[in-house]
Amino acid sequence: MKFAEIIIKPISAFGTPLKGDTIFGHFYWQLIYDPSLINGNLDQLSKVYGHEPFVIFSSAFPRLEEGWLFPRPALPLHRLNFDKKENERGDCFQNLKQLKARKAKKWIFVRNQEGNFKIDLRQVEFLTEEEATKRISSKEYFPNGIKKLIIRLPQPHNSINRLTFTTGEGFAPYQMENFWFHPRLKLSVFFLYKEEILPIENIKKAFQRIGEMGFGRDASSGLGLFGVEEVVEHQVPAPASVLYTLSPYVPQQEEYKKILYQPFVRFGRHGSYLVLSENPFKNPVFMADEGAVLETVSPKGPYVGRALDNLSKTEEKTIGQGFSIVFPLEGLL
Repeated sequence: MKFAEIIIKPISAFGTPLKGDTIFGHFYWQLIYDPSLINGNLDQLSKVYGHEPFVIFSSAFPRLEEGWLFPRPALPLHRLNFDKKENERGDCFQNLKQLKARKAKKWIFVRNQEGNFKIDLRQVEFLTEEEATKRISSKEYFPNGIKKLIIRLPQPHNSINRLTFTTGEGFAPYQMENFWFHPRLKLSVFFLYKEEILPIENIKKAFQRIGEMGFGRDASSGLGLFGVEEVVEHQVPAPASVLYTLSPYVPQQEEYKKILYQPFVRFGRHGSYLVLSENPFKNPVFMADEGAVLETVSPKGPYVGRALDNLSKTEEKTIGQGFSIVFPLEGLL
């Protein structure tokens, strides 16, 4: 498989996080509607996706000129290589203050090392939300001096009777959370792909269509719009015995010796015309969120996990991405 990165620029608010399994779902619908994007029979390729995946997507991560921002690995704080000055022990108050400061550093900044993709905790920078935002721009674009990569705000909604264009007899407003990215923020989605099945130009074309139509919830209302800036090819990450995951995934049995992760439950729903089916909801899936750390018996990579099946009671052909691209992780204490 080959490895590449697609750089996108959000141009509207979003209602759905850009996680790898959801990106795969949107991309798969593009293949259904335009079979010319793929070389081969999609039904046949889907049947063997579990042991021969033809494409795997990461979640979207902030892209800077000199590197990327990734979530801090899901490790206990004492196993992370923070600054030596921060490791100096003081009194009880100082220790608690230091612990609070470390917990606030939710991002790691990984410099671009000419395609040598690995995360070395001895070299990365641990950043708070405000410190990460300053790497993009020192200007305060958001109101009230808020310095964040992403701002989340509730959006009022109400059910409308499409025949009368009123709320009807009852008035039951509710709120949904939308989020806005920093105006200067670009995002990177990494992907592994089989070139003989999916030419990289076709992957870019599919992403351009997704960006024009909108990603995720309320795309028909103008949410989830983005532009495709660039596609960059890289060397495939090397196998390793300690790995960092780039998207939510479902481990295979005996795939790892030890795993540390934040749990994530995917309550999926069908898209396109299947959203109007009798049961548009998929079966929930328990996953390990991006940023999980795997310790394996032998080196593994460039991906781990499994395909997801038996997801739907409406469409038996439904598959999901339970795979994750992985980077080598070094420098653990």
